[in-house]
Amino acid sequence: MKLRHTTILGSIALAIVSCSSQTDPTGFLNDYSKLETGPFFADLAWVSPSANFSQYDSVIIDPIYMLGERAAKLPADERNNLATYLHNGFVKRMSQRMRIVDTPGPKTLRLRLAIADIDAASPKINTVTTIVPVGRLLSETQRLTTGTQKFAGSAVMEAEFLDASTGTVLAAGVDRKFGKKRIRTSTTKWGEVEKIFDTWAVEMTNNLIEHQKAAR
Repeated sequence: MKLRHTTILGSIALAIVSCSSQTDPTGFLNDYSKLETGPFFADLAWVSPSANFSQYDSVIIDPIYMLGERAAKLPADERNNLATYLHNGFVKRMSQRMRIVDTPGPKTLRLRLAIADIDAASPKINTVTTIVPVGRLLSETQRLTTGTQKFAGSAVMEAEFLDASTGTVLAAGVDRKFGKKRIRTSTTKWGEVEKIFDTWAVEMTNNLIEHQKAAR
């Protein structure tokens, strides 16, 4: 049977967590006009009513695009390292279930990914202790007023699943995640962003697997 529209919105399609966290469309997706709010963690996404993901056993994972003003200002090596980290994370997770290929086939998905915005954490603030709580208090104030935690890092990803043979867009969406303010967290400024990347790879892969099984 085919996947239910509302179910897949919460799994492989991506979304922005709240309206206040939206960024301007980058032009990466083929169509932004169909994105809509859904009932699951994918709050803003679209999936084709005719999509049947159970027929696919292979996936092409395109190189990652790094878009936006903040990414453009990064040194080339940092930008490339972040793109490689995200790409490798998806390859690692999805290869546990599907074949990773580089040429289109009749049972092949194509996954397009772009980082539309990215912001590093502040290592000094991230290592604040309970003995000096000022940074933490500032972070809590920022979280309550804007929905994020200042200095914790954030990233926005735009994504599309396509049929690799026909180029038909099967699902699309945008997702924004924020890093967590932790005591004794990573001292690298990209540590929280890398955790966001890991979360995307795990969540998308696990949910794709579940709904492939459900559709059979």
